[in-house]
Amino acid sequence: MKWWRSLRVRLTVGFAVFAVVTVGLAATAAVLLIEEVVLGQLDTVLLEEAQTLASFDGLPDDQLAAAVRNVGEEREQGGRKFVRIETSDGSVVVGWDRAPRAALRGARGGTRVARIFTEGEDERLVRVAVAPTTSGGRVMVGVHATRPVRLVQRARWAVGLIAGLLSALLALGAWLLTGRATREIDRLAAEVATIEAGTLDRRLSERRTIEVDRLVAVLNRVLTRLERSVGQMRRFSADAAHELRTPLSALRTRLEVSLRRGGMFVPREVVLDALEQTERLVRLAEDLLTLARLEGGAVSRAALEAPVRLDTVVDEVGAALQIVAEEQGRPFSWEAPTGLSVRGSEPLLKRVLLNLVDNAFRHTAPTAGVVVRAERDDGVARLIVADCGEGIAADVAPHVFERFRHGHGDGTGLGLALVREIVERHGGSVTLESAPGAGTTARVVLPLAS
Repeated sequence: MKWWRSLRVRLTVGFAVFAVVTVGLAATAAVLLIEEVVLGQLDTVLLEEAQTLASFDGLPDDQLAAAVRNVGEEREQGGRKFVRIETSDGSVVVGWDRAPRAALRGARGGTRVARIFTEGEDERLVRVAVAPTTSGGRVMVGVHATRPVRLVQRARWAVGLIAGLLSALLALGAWLLTGRATREIDRLAAEVATIEAGTLDRRLSERRTIEVDRLVAVLNRVLTRLERSVGQMRRFSADAAHELRTPLSALRTRLEVSLRRGGMFVPREVVLDALEQTERLVRLAEDLLTLARLEGGAVSRAALEAPVRLDTVVDEVGAALQIVAEEQGRPFSWEAPTGLSVRGSEPLLKRVLLNLVDNAFRHTAPTAGVVVRAERDDGVARLIVADCGEGIAADVAPHVFERFRHGHGDGTGLGLALVREIVERHGGSVTLESAPGAGTTARVVLPLAS
């Protein structure tokens, strides 16, 4: 039934069924109208005459015969008439002309009976009306009506033939019209099939029909988003390769120097530098993996809806970084109200705070203080990391959340980009306020848990 999945076939079949039903109803109405015009008046007159004669039941035979003669001699119906009055046992009381035996066999009692008889002694067609008498007999009045009955029969055949041809023509027209409509879709599909990863800058041309043109507009918007996404992926891959090349080259150089020394003695600074470059590679790999998991949908919506105690996150991160601050001789403090809760992933929110504090430690002098604060404000939770450093230059500030944007220092260039990605996944926002010589303040806004 693969053919039934075709839109063209379904539209054609649906329209054909509708056309057959509509044309059939119209043909039936036309046939009934023709019968009413041609035979309706004749049936009415015959029935009235039969009922009139039935009302004369009980009159003397001579008067009844005169009435039958008057009815039989009436020729307004256009054909030879016959009249027959019978008793309840079937014997003839009065008759006019000889009625066809087929008419006699087919006639039945009733106040409105009009039938067509195709069998007769002279192979003629008659119209008959029968009316019961008060004594249990019947009155039968008929007329030879071969011509009008044949006319009605031919009209039925003609109307049926025309209805069939018209239905077939409408079905053919539906097939041709739907073919033109689906041809636009086929051409669009063929044009879309030619677009590949290297030709995402192409756009589909407009079409003649509004519906297909609307589909073209939607596909062009999808192509625009795909082109932007692929461009970002390419830039990200190029930047990642560039960032990985720097520490790898430095690490290779240090190792080559050690080998040239014969491996007998490796200076401490060489080992420390190699360790530093290795740590940088590890941080870069972790950041790239986290970004890939977030953008690839590996973090489910349910994982971002768990209740998280923000005060616990602040305390744990503050305690972990206190050792680093003491080694640097840096003033460092943190505070958060008890019971402050948000919905999200606790490991990811810890990653946000760690990146922000690490960014403050890395880009300020050891003497610059850093303060971490969480607070509740107007239905949201605010996480604030402020430092007393030298601030960010005005030309750098608009780009700090872009990937692989380095300040001075040895970071991966992904820390703040990762912070923004995580915060936005949690339905929040992050901003950075800074001025040269006035320090930097990072503000993260998250919706409170209900």
